[in-house]
Amino acid sequence: MSTAEQFHVSEVTRSYWRVAFDNGPVNLLDPDTIEQLGELIERIEDEPELTVVVFRSDKPGYFMAHWDFLSDSARVAGMPPGPTGLHPYLDNFVRLSKLPVATISEIRGRTRGAGSEFVLSTDIRFASESAVLGQFEVGVGSVPGGGAMARLGRLVGRGRALEILLGGDDIPARLAAEYGYVNRVVPDADIEAFTVAFARRIASFDRVAVVGIKGLVDAATLPANEEFAPGLQAYFATAGRPENRPFVQLLFDNGLQQPDGIETDPRHGDRDAPPEPRTTMTPERERPTQRSERRLSQRLPSCVLRPAPSSRSRPSACPTSEIGRRRARRVRQPDSVGRPGVAWAPPPSASDALLHRAPRSRPPALNRQIGSAIQPRSEIGGKAGVSGKALARVLTGRWGGASGAPSLW
Repeated sequence: MSTAEQFHVSEVTRSYWRVAFDNGPVNLLDPDTIEQLGELIERIEDEPELTVVVFRSDKPGYFMAHWDFLSDSARVAGMPPGPTGLHPYLDNFVRLSKLPVATISEIRGRTRGAGSEFVLSTDIRFASESAVLGQFEVGVGSVPGGGAMARLGRLVGRGRALEILLGGDDIPARLAAEYGYVNRVVPDADIEAFTVAFARRIASFDRVAVVGIKGLVDAATLPANEEFAPGLQAYFATAGRPENRPFVQLLFDNGLQQPDGIETDPRHGDRDAPPEPRTTMTPERERPTQRSERRLSQRLPSCVLRPAPSSRSRPSACPTSEIGRRRARRVRQPDSVGRPGVAWAPPPSASDALLHRAPRSRPPALNRQIGSAIQPRSEIGGKAGVSGKALARVLTGRWGGASGAPSLW
């Protein structure tokens, strides 16, 4: 990227600033971002009356996309430590989180990787409906280096932090708010007015009180500085390894770091998107590029590839499964001694569909035979279900074997 100014400061009042980030078509972070952010933080620290700063973007669809994969790694590695003694990339985020002002991220569009690490370093995060967050570094074979491991666990809990970091998936705004990744979701048309009103409210309060409250909350909740360095060391050790370069190149071939293509592909992060057709190749015969293409085509939940559960199994938790989208039905039936009981029954099965969805396609006699194969609860150990052998005999006897079974089966 060029050395043009990336952080555009609007001093609304002496106590309230708005800062718009602008760097390239998708708002990438790069070595110039590190240097300019350090200068901005120093400027904020030196303002005795400043109480609140809002960070935002005017780039449609992007707040901060991620780190620039084409940036000069040697330049980044050779940067001298910042005032905290940490590398400037980490130093900026640590100092940003501990500024004696309230910092707010007004997130519209994609905010992943380094962009996610930036907003995690601010105090308050408001997201519009179009916001998408995430830490995708695991997908390109690297460890996040900007403190995501230290901050996410404190915000969303250990399990959800690992879900975000190890899953490498896009986190839409509403799920991010449910997890605690962001404070709340605001309609896209209203988020600017909402953020302005909230920032002006903070700016109207006594600065001594605001600084005192924030300092005590910081002391109780922020990670210690020593927790951040191992993450960046792991990033430098894992990023850009030769075995991952073919896949990264494939991402560039599909529009990485461009305003369209893979950066905004709805299949990435949309768990309800159907899998695309793909050919299966044995690993021994795959070239590196072919393996990369297979990995790209398989960026869907693994449960898509699992067979659908039988009628007597537990309902699938897979969000892309038709059965998984139906909640199990509660049925009330008497127990063995006649008292009312409550039991879990499986969701509608293929046999239910055969009985109820196409009754006109079968003669009445066949309906009776199929119905007799579905045994009542008391006859199969107290569980509602289907006798597979009995039903198979009916089907194979009527349609002349498995090859003649209807397509539903």
